[in-house]
Amino acid sequence: MAVALLPGAFMQGQSRLDLGPRRHMTALQSTAQPAHTESRGGGYCVAEADGTDLGLDERIINVNFAGIDNTSPNAPPVVPAYTYYSAVTGNVTAGMTYPISVGVSSSLAGGTSYAENQVLVWIDYNQDMDFEDAGELAFTSTIGAVTAYTGNITVPGGATVGTTRMRIRLHDTHDGSAYTNNFNDTPCGVASYGEIEDYVIQIAAGGGTPPNDECGGAVVHSLSVPGTLTMSGDNTGATVDAPTTFVIVWEAFTTTECSNIDIGYCVPGSEFTNFLVNLAVSCPDFVTGVLTGTTSPDNCTLSFAELPAGTYYIPVMVDPANTPVGAYSISVTSTACGTGYCAASATSTAAGLEKIGNVAVADINNTSTAALGYEDFTAVTGNMTAGQSYPMTVTLTDGYATDEVLIWIDFDHSLSFEPGELVYTSALGAGPHAGTIAIPGGAMAGTTRMRIRLHDTYVGPDYTNTPNATACGTSTYGQVEDYTVNIGGGGPTPPNDLCFDVTPVALAVGATVTFTGDNTNATSTDDVIPGSPLDPLDPTVWHAFTTTECSNVVVSYCATSPAFTNVWIFLTNSCPGNTYVLGAYEATTCPNNYVVSYFNLPAGTWYLPVLMDPAMAIGPYSIDVSATACASPGDYCEAGAASTQFEKISNVTFADLNNTSSSAAGFEDFTSQTASVVAGVSYPISVTIAAGYATDQVLAWIDWDHSSTFDAGELMFSSPTGIGPHTGMVAVPLTALAGTTRMRVRLHDTYVGVDYQNTPNATPCDTSTYGQVEDYTVDMIGIITGANELNASGWAVFPNPSNGDFTIRYAGVEGMVTMDVLDMTGRVVYNNRRSVSADSVLPLQLAGRLATGTYLLRLTSAERTYEQRIVVR
Repeated sequence: MAVALLPGAFMQGQSRLDLGPRRHMTALQSTAQPAHTESRGGGYCVAEADGTDLGLDERIINVNFAGIDNTSPNAPPVVPAYTYYSAVTGNVTAGMTYPISVGVSSSLAGGTSYAENQVLVWIDYNQDMDFEDAGELAFTSTIGAVTAYTGNITVPGGATVGTTRMRIRLHDTHDGSAYTNNFNDTPCGVASYGEIEDYVIQIAAGGGTPPNDECGGAVVHSLSVPGTLTMSGDNTGATVDAPTTFVIVWEAFTTTECSNIDIGYCVPGSEFTNFLVNLAVSCPDFVTGVLTGTTSPDNCTLSFAELPAGTYYIPVMVDPANTPVGAYSISVTSTACGTGYCAASATSTAAGLEKIGNVAVADINNTSTAALGYEDFTAVTGNMTAGQSYPMTVTLTDGYATDEVLIWIDFDHSLSFEPGELVYTSALGAGPHAGTIAIPGGAMAGTTRMRIRLHDTYVGPDYTNTPNATACGTSTYGQVEDYTVNIGGGGPTPPNDLCFDVTPVALAVGATVTFTGDNTNATSTDDVIPGSPLDPLDPTVWHAFTTTECSNVVVSYCATSPAFTNVWIFLTNSCPGNTYVLGAYEATTCPNNYVVSYFNLPAGTWYLPVLMDPAMAIGPYSIDVSATACASPGDYCEAGAASTQFEKISNVTFADLNNTSSSAAGFEDFTSQTASVVAGVSYPISVTIAAGYATDQVLAWIDWDHSSTFDAGELMFSSPTGIGPHTGMVAVPLTALAGTTRMRVRLHDTYVGVDYQNTPNATPCDTSTYGQVEDYTVDMIGIITGANELNASGWAVFPNPSNGDFTIRYAGVEGMVTMDVLDMTGRVVYNNRRSVSADSVLPLQLAGRLATGTYLLRLTSAERTYEQRIVVR
């Protein structure tokens, strides 16, 4: 797998007696009972379970951690359900991370724990005979019915060297009226159910953190284009890199020209089965501007296309279960941007090893015998028709049982092979490999490239081999051949291929119109004005609607089947398209299909584009377009909770906001408190509950489009049910409007059953029976930069906003400066390169060339890159 973050999990299972969890108005609310008397182990507090109501059942049956592999009886515990394994020792090193597994069981069928069970682990890191110091709660499992609770424990670098104690508590989190339960998630005191085990832990001194534990310690390697580097290091002692939750070491490289980058995580002897999909563009602030790449089908390669010249930082994750621990190696390969198709080959070409012997498809029937890693047969052409399928056969010479054949066709003529252009993958074997290639109905007409790769998939000890199931780069064995394919049209263009040919339909507030059609064979003819912000546009068909008042418009693809997994997220008010408005999109309302929302859309005629993507959006479609009235400024809906005597929000932490509250009101207005965020960046959120219940849930909305409403796509956080604290990440969309807006946090009880009356409410408006609602202010101060702001560096741009003409005061060193202006979709709309001297003034004259709106100005010198948001009025 590959991750950008690891979300929390909440497991559902069978609860004790299968009764609804919780509260009765007369139910006794039991709490943990801290005790600080000497326990059986000597010096540490007592911890017990007494089977208050139903007797003891759930039990710990195995602990595996840092050399401990202790199996205990699979039988109901006996009061006090505590065992100190004084002869069982785990050995750890300060600063290191170790996996932990706590095996559990019960009398349930299948031998799992109960649905409301949880495991907690404490380690007395400072050896003061208690588990109460910050950081000594070393592991908190998910809540759920499992056979083992698993995770990782990182020993702090400052842990005291020597012998200490580890305590493991299995307990029941149930706090309802179905049965009596003393809920206890502390290391001391009595719980009704579960079991407690203590172990000896021997902590050794760490060797210190590695030199590249922080990004600033990474050696910056010079990477030629094209070129390949192998970066090696040792991650022993690596620590968590805040604000992430990952243990990371860093590698870095610098390029002097635009390049396509592949990071290899399957270097023989150093295979990563889990890695971060990111690349940082700055240090020490590695979060701002972080890039996200794409992973290869074999999960070995992370790719970034067309990276500008500069320095980049690779976060190399340390995960003992999935990555090397200690010595590691990764590879970094570069190819030049925009110079044609990527190179591909095989490195071993000795006689007797597998090669492609014949390719037969359409008009191609080509036999080859050369022992080369790559053969260029682009002079050989196969004629195909869009919408048709063609049988093909690839015959191998000296094939092996682990050989595989893959075929790509560049349908969109982009000079690259995208994931949707992989048209054939064979079974493993010596061949011949036969199958069918289907040409999409919307494939662009004309000549394009077909690439065939033969590679060996073997990974094992018998011989050294590097498979490669991608269209680029090398494999150890096999061969790559390129051919030309000439694709003819598959039929007439759609009747709404041109925006001129569509008739706008009236769309009233409160109404819905449905557009249907088929975008097969769409073109990009006359879609946009040449040189406009929308130029160039991929093949598109059009619809149009007219409104007579300010409206919030929702464009839903939910009724489209098969789903369109790629859609346009803009509207234009001209034909051909010129200026545009961007919408906010989400794919949760109808999984696999998109819903795009446009807020505060002025009255007028709007043209709706429907993208034709041969791999992701082609064929019949049905689109519902609905309108609602724009909200009055500041007119947010009311929300609250009716009952004020139970759970409440006690703390909200988000970005730079940290607010503690104690009021019992159903609604609290904290809009005087502000969290500042940057579009394109993710921020942690934490909501702590006072007197929480197992069925409580927290939700948070942010009004990114300033519409005075919380739309479906603005639900930014939804917790699992539980007493909390509830934590997660909030990703600020690039489409978020600048300035201040509203954040709403709701705590509500999800319980529906017979134990007590309750009305849950998982919406941002109106009331719930239990819980609380709090409102805050969020200030969206800028877009994702990946570089320093101009003003912060002594550079300046003025006036801002302007009519499009700006003046830049340059504070850098003498040399060449590249000036780029990007729109909010990330498209470069202006580029220039100038020779400048220190303290010079640069005119940027774009009046009449840019539509009104917000843009990103990027200045790149030999020193570094600077960025600033600019506004054209």
